[in-house]
Amino acid sequence: MPLTQSPRHHGCALSHGGAAVLLIATLPWLVSCGTDIPSGTLDPGGIGTVVITGMVRPADGRDIAFGTTMSNSSDSQTITFSSVALIGARSVELVDAVTMSIDAQVSVGTFVPPKSTDDGLDTDVANWALRQPLTETTLGPGEYRQLMLVVRLTSSDDCLSVQGFRIHYREFGHDLTIDANMAMVFYDMPADINTAGAECQAIDDYLQANPIK
Repeated sequence: MPLTQSPRHHGCALSHGGAAVLLIATLPWLVSCGTDIPSGTLDPGGIGTVVITGMVRPADGRDIAFGTTMSNSSDSQTITFSSVALIGARSVELVDAVTMSIDAQVSVGTFVPPKSTDDGLDTDVANWALRQPLTETTLGPGEYRQLMLVVRLTSSDDCLSVQGFRIHYREFGHDLTIDANMAMVFYDMPADINTAGAECQAIDDYLQANPIK
C-alpha cells in the first residue's frame, strides 16, 4: 500500500473514503508499512488551510478546469505521479488531470475545451494545447507546475462542490499520498454578476469548517 508523508495523510491502511477516483496509471505497491522513509516534499496547495475556489458553470455543458500550483521543495529528489482522486465530491466527477508550465497556464475555471470566444482568452486555447498528462509529468527539485483537474458536473443543482483532492505520487523510491484542502464550488451565473456565488455561502461556510482529516 502507498505510505504517507505527513499527518495530512492516511497511513498504510489507506482508505479511499468514497473518493471519486480517476486511476491514471497503476504502480506496484512495493513498500511495507514498517519502512521508515523521509517525508515527501510535494506541496499541491491547501496544506494546513482550506482554500475555496468558486467557478461558474458553463452554459453549454462543457467540463471545467480547476487549477492549483504544485511545488517540489526538495533540493535533490524528482517526483513522479500515478493517480489523483477527488474527496467529498458532490455531483462532480474527475475526467482528466494534466499539468502545465507556469509560463503557459490557463485560467482557473476555464471551460474545456477552451474556445477563442470565451471572454476573448486566446492564450487559454494556445496554452491548453501544451498540457501534459499528470502521469507523464516529472516535478524536479525546486520546480513548480500548474496542476489542472478537469471536472464534469453531473447534476443541474446549483452550488455543487468538492472538498479537496488526493494525489498518489512517488519520491525517495517510495509510493506516497498527500491530501489537499483545495475546495471547489460551482455555481450558476446570476443575472447580476455582482451577486455571483452568493447563493453558495452556506456551502462555503461548511467547507471552511470541515477540512479534510
